[in-house]
Amino acid sequence: MTGASEQAALDGEWRTRIPMFGYTAHGAAIVESEAAAIREGARLLMSGISTGEISRRWNTAGLTTREGNQFTSKKVVAVLRNPTYAALSTYKGQIVGAGQWPAVIDEYSHRTVVGILDGRRTVARDRRWQGSGVYLCGKCGSTTHVTASRATNYYVCKETAHLWRRQDTLDAYIDTLVIDRLTAEDARVALDKSADGVDTPSLREVEVLQQALAQIFGTSEIDGHQLKAPTTQIRYDPTRIDTALAAHTQWDQLAKSIGADDLRARWNKIGADDLRARWEKISADSRGTVITLLMTVTILPSPRGRKAFDPAFVRIAWKH
Repeated sequence: MTGASEQAALDGEWRTRIPMFGYTAHGAAIVESEAAAIREGARLLMSGISTGEISRRWNTAGLTTREGNQFTSKKVVAVLRNPTYAALSTYKGQIVGAGQWPAVIDEYSHRTVVGILDGRRTVARDRRWQGSGVYLCGKCGSTTHVTASRATNYYVCKETAHLWRRQDTLDAYIDTLVIDRLTAEDARVALDKSADGVDTPSLREVEVLQQALAQIFGTSEIDGHQLKAPTTQIRYDPTRIDTALAAHTQWDQLAKSIGADDLRARWNKIGADDLRARWEKISADSRGTVITLLMTVTILPSPRGRKAFDPAFVRIAWKH
């Protein structure tokens, strides 16, 4: 026999008594300013931005929880995981049907977001340094983190502090490599090939370049253009990718992924200085994401007594 609470869930009735971020009381209507933040949060997560960065953006925008508190990474995760925002009714933690209230995001986006979050062992914290958890130790293969010594920051192996490298000089070196890679002629050629042209680069190569550039250009600075297609359609759905590439050039896909209709013209004109200026404006978390997409950075042991930075003791394995 079905209880009243279960039946209400099966009927798609609003059962949450506590006021929810994004909705008015009883789910009667959407609070658009909050709903827009939820949609943007889902889009950012699908493009590789951490929940820590998303919480910071919500707090900067003046958004608060229903209790009047600031958002944390965990609270952002709780919001983005909640199927209520996709108008899905639940009972004892399980989705049992469609809800009778307006949806903030579509079900496809919700399930994609949950899949991304399920793939993470812990709630992601925003990186303070671009190489934290990204650069590898050349002795044991572990990742590195940043520690300070005498007012100077160093990347140090997380497992054993047997390998140190100055943070500022190493990051500056990696920055230069990234800028050179993204402004290299072969990157332009790869992104400018038609989907049905000759010598079309691999889909994965184009996809990685798209993701890297989306991290750099995918902000409100791009002429206020709205996204025409969610980034997840490029990153997580091969069927949609194949269909899209059959109909459009890879440049058109890149433009859609970062919301810049005039990207072809922009890219033809952009130089290393402009790209570097944009690179320096994005968060360390986003820079770390781009570095991970493009290369594997391994810090190699250097001779005792050597103080000056030497790129010979940094191994770069390019992925694309």
